[in-house]
Amino acid sequence: IPQGALDSITDQLRQTRLTQADARNARFFEEEVTKLDRWSEDLKNGLETEIKDLDKEIRELKKEATKAATLTDKLEMQKKIRSLETRRKEKRQKLYEDQDQIDEQRDTMISRVEQQLQLKYDIQPIFAIKWRLVR
Repeated sequence: IPQGALDSITDQLRQTRLTQADARNARFFEEEVTKLDRWSEDLKNGLETEIKDLDKEIRELKKEATKAATLTDKLEMQKKIRSLETRRKEKRQKLYEDQDQIDEQRDTMISRVEQQLQLKYDIQPIFAIKWRLVR
């Protein structure tokens, strides 16, 4: 077989292998990104749930405060409400900071996966056959 034909076959095989590896890496990358998206959403939802729980607790205390019989009880309830509102405000601020941090962690992890999936290949001859015609 002429060298040109061997080179052509080698190029075709190399391209086929690179295409297969690229497809496999694309599937892996999509799976990892999906996992990271779910992870970040779970963390964000957990933070938002804490705030919603505080909102609910504040609403309940406000209802109780309107039903309080004495001024002392009403003042005590208002102090509790103020304390919870302060905690809610702090949680909201922390939520935005944590969401930004989660997004940064997600982006860092995606960059790592992307680096790991960089295709590197090297072609080395394994053996060579030398022959000649003898008469």
